[in-house]
Amino acid sequence: MASACLARHEVTFGLKDGGKLVVPCQAPYQMRTAFYAIDIDKALSQLLRE
Repeated sequence: MASACLARHEVTFGLKDGGKLVVPCQAPYQMRTAFYAIDIDKALSQLLRE
């Protein structure tokens, strides 16, 4: 997909019914090297407090 995006600025997917889906793109998605973790229970309890 990344090479199709770079070469043609679009990615084409074949559908089960024989059709196709063409998705335009400017550049491939760059994966982040750092991800952040969260304790979802603590976060939700803080959000739900009034």
